[in-house]
Amino acid sequence: MDINSWLFFDKMITPRIIRIVYWVLLFLTILSGILGVFINPVSIIITVISIIILRISCEVVILMFSIYQQIKRIADNISTDRAEKSDMHN
Repeated sequence: MDINSWLFFDKMITPRIIRIVYWVLLFLTILSGILGVFINPVSIIITVISIIILRISCEVVILMFSIYQQIKRIADNISTDRAEKSDMHN
């Protein structure tokens, strides 16, 4: 990874970090669900709902960054096309 793209936020690191955070939180959620079963059997339902909410939340964050990357590619392509057309007319 180019350090300049990282320093000037051209390359985002959050999508990579969110995947690690997801697995850590998933493990902790499952662990708390297993331990919670001994206290209250309803914790199984709460654990399943928590896992679904965790997954959806992480997907939304990754989706936002994916949309950003696609829009950036489109903008780069448009500016490249305009530059090529400008060169052709000169």
